[in-house]
Amino acid sequence: MAPSILIGSDCAGMDPIQWVLDDLQVPFKMQFVAEVGKACQRFQALVHKQKPVDFDADITKRTMVKHCHFYIAGFPVELGRVGSRQGPKGRRGMRLIKHVVRTIQESKPVAFLLETRPGKLFTKSVKALLRQLRSVGGGRY
Repeated sequence: MAPSILIGSDCAGMDPIQWVLDDLQVPFKMQFVAEVGKACQRFQALVHKQKPVDFDADITKRTMVKHCHFYIAGFPVELGRVGSRQGPKGRRGMRLIKHVVRTIQESKPVAFLLETRPGKLFTKSVKALLRQLRSVGGGRY
């Protein structure tokens, strides 16, 4: 059996990474997933063949992060579509950014992807995230 790529995924909605890897026939293991959207949680539970080792309904409530090779987060969309739409300046926005950075620090992925849709809040969110990431991995990221 081929070795599996360990995947971590947060705020990724329908979690399309699983379809991509299945389609490419790449062996993988979902180490952890966090998703606050109830509809997305139901969708993931019904559609995806593989269940994550750890599932958290909210990334901000996670107590432990497992190691992964590849990490994907869709948090900037969350910053613009929920709450007060304040982006990284809002209380929820900064907490999400800090938890994404913490997840990257603790899971030590070889690579990560922060996916979003461009927009007004996207630029602010990315700038805030980059400020936080400068200290991660000795500047490796």
